[in-house]
This record gives sequence, C-alpha cells and structure tokens, in this order.
Amino acid sequence: MRISTKQKQLQSTLASFYNNPVARVSLEVFLSLGLVIFLGAFAVQPTLVTMSDLIQEIEEKREISQQLTQKVAALSTAQSEFAALGTQLTLLDEAVPSDPQVIKTLKIIEKLATENTVIITGLSLPQVPEPNASASAALKQESLPIQVAVTGDYASIRQFAEALLSTRRLLHIETINFSLNEKRGSRTLSATIQLSAPYYQ
Repeated sequence: MRISTKQKQLQSTLASFYNNPVARVSLEVFLSLGLVIFLGAFAVQPTLVTMSDLIQEIEEKREISQQLTQKVAALSTAQSEFAALGTQLTLLDEAVPSDPQVIKTLKIIEKLATENTVIITGLSLPQVPEPNASASAALKQESLPIQVAVTGDYASIRQFAEALLSTRRLLHIETINFSLNEKRGSRTLSATIQLSAPYYQ
C-alpha cells in the first residue's frame, strides 16, 4: 500500500510539474536544441562544405582575373608598340617578302645595272618556285638563287655589287667571279654574280 501511495504521489507530482507552463517550455527548448544539433550534424555540414568550395573558387577566379588584367595590359602595350612600328613593317615585308616575287626582284637587278652602267649579258634562275598553296601557319625561310652575268669596267661592276647589297629587297651575294675577255684586240671585263634572295614560304 505504501508503494502504491508513493507511486500515486509521484505521478501526481510529475503530472502537476508537466502541467506547469515552465516545464513545457523547457521540454520544447530541449527538443529544439536536439533538433538543431541533428540538423547541424547532417543538414548544415554540406552547406558549409559548399561554402568553403565557393570561397576557394572565388579566390581562384580572383587570381585568374588578375592574370587576365596583366595580359590585357601587356596586349595594349604590344598594340601601341605595333602601331608605332607599323610603318616599318612594310619595309620588312619589302626586304623579305612572303613569296618569291621573281619578276619584281629581276626588275630591281635590271634597274641597278642600268643605274651603274653595266650591261647584263645573262640572267638565269635554276628554277622558278611555285606559290605555296597550303595554308600552313608556320613560315619557312627559302632562298631564290639568281645568277647574273654582267660586263663593264671594274668600278662599275663594283658599284653594281654594292648597290645590290644596299637595295631594300634583301639580296645576298654568294660569289663573284671575274673574267677578262679579249676580242679583236679589245678587252672587256665580265663578272658572274651568284645571288640569293630570301623569302618566306
């Protein structure tokens, strides 16, 4: 009997305690706290991982942005230098053209011979190069071999050779062979000049 009365007293005490609003609130607080801990362990963790990944991605994109800014600055500097040197690019293209320009090169040689009072007695090319049909991005330097035979006095031939070297179209003198010809009592000096005219193929 004592046990049952004690149980009844305990039940009534607990019932009166739980009927009290403070106990209900504290129980709800404990349940809310447990729910927050549960959500923090399972639901918030992926969000935190995603946030850390996003922060790392932002840092990487910031570095890429700085590198792009540096490249844009370098490109603008290169563009201004290119604009400043643009007039000289035509001279470079004239000196070493992007194709053989056989006829133009032969006209330059003929003009220089006339200006230096030498007579061209022979002009030969071992072969005329064909234009490159492939659209390759890589340029390869080739050379157009030209053999010129001229007659005249030594000073004129020398001036002609110097004029060949100083023309805007780049010409290299590989060899010069002089020969003295005697015909009917008169002597004539002739020279065979082996030239190479570089170009890009």
